[in-house]
Amino acid sequence: MKSLLFSTFCALLLCGCEKREVTTAEVVTVEVLAETVPILSSVPSVADLKAARVVAYRFALPNDGPADLPMESGFSLITDGELDLATLEKLKIAEATLTSGQVLRLVDAVYGPHNKFGPAACYTPHHLFLFHDSAGTLIQAIEVCFGCINLHAQPDVGESQWARHDFRELARLCDEVGIGMSSGTAEEQIRIWDERDKH
Repeated sequence: MKSLLFSTFCALLLCGCEKREVTTAEVVTVEVLAETVPILSSVPSVADLKAARVVAYRFALPNDGPADLPMESGFSLITDGELDLATLEKLKIAEATLTSGQVLRLVDAVYGPHNKFGPAACYTPHHLFLFHDSAGTLIQAIEVCFGCINLHAQPDVGESQWARHDFRELARLCDEVGIGMSSGTAEEQIRIWDERDKH
């Protein structure tokens, strides 16, 4: 009987340990969520975007490099109207503030009248542009995947603009501001796109 009571006590103790581990994981999740930044849900005007202070980032994916950490499919720093600032800080490789002229070119590359193209189904972004108004509020986030020729924006760029972006200009801006491409240069990437477009 004593051994049965001891076994039951040990089993309950182990269950308590398992529960504590889950609770610790939940606390970590809450801490990470606390390090997110909300992005305005209303779509800013093009004039507001052109007047914004924009910071550009190049970042690694969790499974890039020697650490090769597991990564969920469709990784994005933008989720449910928020920017995961904690993860951006961990994965950031380079950052630069755009000049007012570069901001105008960026806005035109994303919102200008461009021909429609067919983006790939994959999504592995390495670049991010954050737009802040004069009060410092994050009003727009644009995450870019040059490999898949796709982008994710919050607030959304609008259905009429889907797959109508100038990725060549976006690539040139990344090189020009000093955050670079994830591999090679903008001109090398543009040559690859030009060759593909010929076929």
